[in-house]
Amino acid sequence: MRNVRFIVANNVKALREANGQTQEEVAHLADVDVSYLSRLERGIANPSIELLDKLAGVLKTTPAALLTEGATD
Repeated sequence: MRNVRFIVANNVKALREANGQTQEEVAHLADVDVSYLSRLERGIANPSIELLDKLAGVLKTTPAALLTEGATD
């Protein structure tokens, strides 16, 4: 069974880095604490649907892409 939490974690981190953004920048733009974003990128936190939508906007992608394994390859 796929671990969706780690798929989201990998996609968020990969897209953030590809966009040249820091965790601080993304956290500010998505209106979340940087420590929460860090936990999300490590697969510890479970983002809400609303947060996935915000992150997708900040990372210039779609919520579906954040949930898709290998979307950032």
